[in-house]
Amino acid sequence: MRGRRERHSGARAALAAPRAAHPRQARPGTDRPGTEGTHTVSRQVLLVSRGRAGAYRSIGEALRDATDGALITIAAGRYEETLTITRPVTLAAEHADAEVRIHADSGSTLMLDAEAVQLSGLVLSGADREAPVLDVRRGQAALDGCQVVGDAWSAVLAWQDGSVALRECTVSNGRGAGIVVTSGEGNLIERTRITGVASSAVVVAEHGGLTVRDCTIDRARGNGVCVNGQGSVVVEDSRITGSGKPAVAVEQAGRAQLRRLTVSGSAALDAYLTSSGETLLSGCRFEGSRGQSLHISGPPPRCCGTA
Repeated sequence: MRGRRERHSGARAALAAPRAAHPRQARPGTDRPGTEGTHTVSRQVLLVSRGRAGAYRSIGEALRDATDGALITIAAGRYEETLTITRPVTLAAEHADAEVRIHADSGSTLMLDAEAVQLSGLVLSGADREAPVLDVRRGQAALDGCQVVGDAWSAVLAWQDGSVALRECTVSNGRGAGIVVTSGEGNLIERTRITGVASSAVVVAEHGGLTVRDCTIDRARGNGVCVNGQGSVVVEDSRITGSGKPAVAVEQAGRAQLRRLTVSGSAALDAYLTSSGETLLSGCRFEGSRGQSLHISGPPPRCCGTA
């Protein structure tokens, strides 16, 4: 436990031999019933279900038998597991209309230390106040239509050699930040809603790089987007509403490109721009702040069509 906390300290300061075939594995060339005996090379498909004969009872058990590129389909239910992904796989809900929740009381619910993982239609939640729900330290975690519910200093963390790509997701955290990025380029949040976070919704720090596109950030008690260190963010076609602190904060040597961003209902400032790095405002709207719209200290931002 102590080692894990120490490894995350930088981000927090910024805010074997082949296994024999398993009887529950899809056989080579048989990724669905009725294809046994074919000679095509197919993706390995594994099923996780507590109530279905022949299925794996846990996601961890399926991961142990998975090969590179495997698809693990998960039946509806709540799975109390702490998962470490060490090979590229896909985890997907079996049905879009039935919740698949993966929850960990201790540690991160899912930690990625592999080339990639794809997550589709899942709910990830955690109760450890010292561990992000999703910890991406190597490879890319691609989430589509997922929900991440945090209860720690951050719900999602991309650091070291890890990156995230969230599309059509929802992120919330009643105790800390939504998404913290300290790793380099390649991080993306698209068509995603970040709501009800206790501190800042998005933090880009150290040498982190992030693109936020067509997203909604609502009711963050801290900043909507905070950039510091030598972090860099691009925010496009997005909305930030009801932030408790400046909706956008760019500090230290951080850099920001804000294009067609709408900010409304901020409790204090709409934008706090004190960085020595370059800031671009293009086609942005700032409205309804209880304080002033912009605070600028340092090089003035480049502005184009901003109101």
